[in-house]
Amino acid sequence: MDSDEILSALETEFEDSGSDFIPSDLSDSSDESIEDVIENSQFDFEDDIEENSNNEQTTEMQTDQWFDVSKMIVRETNRQAKKYKRDWVDTDHLEIKKMLAIVMNTGLVTYPKLSDYWCRKLLYKNSYIPLLMPRNRFQLLLRFFHLANNDEILDHDRLGKIRPLVDMLMKTYNDAKIPGENVVIDESMIPFRGRLIFRQYLPNKSSKYGIKLYKLCDSIGYTYKIIVHSGKDSNLSLQTNFPAAGKVVMELMDGYLNEGRTSIIDNFYTSLKLAHTLLQNNTHMVGTL
Repeated sequence: MDSDEILSALETEFEDSGSDFIPSDLSDSSDESIEDVIENSQFDFEDDIEENSNNEQTTEMQTDQWFDVSKMIVRETNRQAKKYKRDWVDTDHLEIKKMLAIVMNTGLVTYPKLSDYWCRKLLYKNSYIPLLMPRNRFQLLLRFFHLANNDEILDHDRLGKIRPLVDMLMKTYNDAKIPGENVVIDESMIPFRGRLIFRQYLPNKSSKYGIKLYKLCDSIGYTYKIIVHSGKDSNLSLQTNFPAAGKVVMELMDGYLNEGRTSIIDNFYTSLKLAHTLLQNNTHMVGTL
């Protein structure tokens, strides 16, 4: 028997065996039609489509938010530089991104001096940073880097130079997610040992020296609002009769009251007056004593 005869015999056997094959789902003596079985066996992609749509919306929102931050940095950096350099060449969004990338890289790979990142010696030679930007241009951008217009900063506002960025971040945090029933208020530290008038020392924290933040979070740690501690009552806008700790709670809960939430705090913030005030605003309080 040659190859053609073998193939012909196999095809005939396959057709004969396939003609009597009936799927088990269809062989039952049920009232379901073939169309019903096929329709019920289809995969449901609605959840996947919805998840992909949410991811795309999140990506678009993040892109728009970065563009707003970058636009602010470009505007204020150019404004500040033109006050001191007549021949200043305006920066743009791409150059700001390159500068920030260099700053982050210097935090990961430390050299003795900033100029060493552009050094041509074999010991310090960096194959990444010199390709992004010349050293002199980076130092100029670092010198004039600004987030706010100095002429519009209030005299008593110690956070005036970063206030626009903080406000923009707060809006972003609030637009991205709505808190649930339980929210937590606590403080955390940003490690910092430089010269700063409102640098804090907290011996009970892992990072004892730094900048203290008051935060409003949920059970998974997502941050909705922050208050940067810059001195006694210097950054609390609400005028209340509470002590400083109570003012922090009312400031962080502003916008989230009268919705039946529960605020979870520690003994630093707990007080009977604060509990009554929150209860009057349809908000419960759970605190240690």
